[in-house]
Amino acid sequence: MGLKYQVLFFVFVSGCVSSFLRDEPQQREKRGLDAFDRAEGERISATGGGVVKAGTNVTLSLYVGSIWDRCRWFRYDHAKAEAKHDFDTCSFDFDEDTNTSSLHKCDNPELKAMITPLSDDPYSCKIMLVNMSSDMEGKWAARLDTDLVNKEMQLIIEADVLSIEVDVIDENVVAGDNVSVACKAVGGKPDPVLTFMLMNPDNSTDNSTTERFTDIKVFNTDGEIGVTYKAMFVPEIEDHGKTLCCKAVQTDGENETVYETNKVLDRVLDVKFSPQPIKPDGLIDLEAKTGETATLSLLVRSNPAPESTMWSIARTDNCGEDDSVNTTSINITPCTFEIRAGHTDDKYISSNITNVEGEPNLYKMDLQVVSLATADYATNYTVTVVNSAGQQTYDFHLYENLPSTTAVAETESGESTPIQDIIEEGGASPGVVVLLVIFVLMGVISGIVFYKKRQSSDIESTPLTNSH
Repeated sequence: MGLKYQVLFFVFVSGCVSSFLRDEPQQREKRGLDAFDRAEGERISATGGGVVKAGTNVTLSLYVGSIWDRCRWFRYDHAKAEAKHDFDTCSFDFDEDTNTSSLHKCDNPELKAMITPLSDDPYSCKIMLVNMSSDMEGKWAARLDTDLVNKEMQLIIEADVLSIEVDVIDENVVAGDNVSVACKAVGGKPDPVLTFMLMNPDNSTDNSTTERFTDIKVFNTDGEIGVTYKAMFVPEIEDHGKTLCCKAVQTDGENETVYETNKVLDRVLDVKFSPQPIKPDGLIDLEAKTGETATLSLLVRSNPAPESTMWSIARTDNCGEDDSVNTTSINITPCTFEIRAGHTDDKYISSNITNVEGEPNLYKMDLQVVSLATADYATNYTVTVVNSAGQQTYDFHLYENLPSTTAVAETESGESTPIQDIIEEGGASPGVVVLLVIFVLMGVISGIVFYKKRQSSDIESTPLTNSH
């Protein structure tokens, strides 16, 4: 080759080398950016979100989103002490022509024996773990050879909850007061979610009651597998006799239920509450006749049973304080005085508190007012019922039973006679009274008709006058 051609060749090669050296950092940077963008779109997944039952097959997948060349899978937590790294790894190659993946190399024979490559998706690097065991549990990771960061996940062998313990922490359960409850799930992987609820006496579940349990706190016991939930709820009177229940639900990584169980407290809720009226609150009006005995009756629901009752009688007319100092004064009935259960005198008889048969929390109490007088209608009666949970006061008022308005019948003489008088004088039955009223009405109507006909006859008999 001539010197001229040698010089030209040298210049050409120098230019190429110079261009390569100049472009190589940019190309490496571009490839790095491409790999970073691709890695950002990659994701790792497993059957059941990584929560699987022992003995089942598990598919691990690294989604790439494009055709890949080589990927690596890493198993942590089981590397032997003499291992070079804190993980074992296997690499896999993808053949685009045959659309299959195959094992390239493993650094651990045990890991190699448990892995089977899958070729059902050219855009994902997939492996299957056959017969899930404790050796497969723990941290796994994967990446392409061109990636710098691993994608990681956890594999967990699902274990059912062994038992549940549920209890009411507070000794006294009082309606309207905060009560602490607790539920402990023993065993179970992953940790279950615990839910409190109430069950009706017929063992049906009232799911709406779950919302009444608030301030829920979760505790893990050191050195034990399990979880404890504590919560607060405010019992109502209607909750008396219901039962506390705790439900445990375990879900996999895809939020699918893998196990569910519950525990019912071995005793019903003994909700304490102050005496409650069976009738609506407010003044209770009773009709009573003068001279007879009026009975003021009260039914209350109470837990525990009422301890005492106190009737209070407050007169508004013809009352005054007894002047015991001035012996010449006339004793006047006091304006206000009180009567306890079991009291008896000529005017007032107060019964003891009695339990209504067949109703464990229903109680009755009476006050009899003997020989009603006019002043008794202007008297206010109240009764205060007390138990350990509180007390309630109820008001009574008596009103006089007056005769009803009587109908009036017109006699033949034109005088009005009360129908009631006719009944009392003749001792007629209600049927006779009805007939009597009908006859009276017929007589009135007949008289009106006769009168009109007579007027009409008089007009016709009047002679006409001649007009000129």
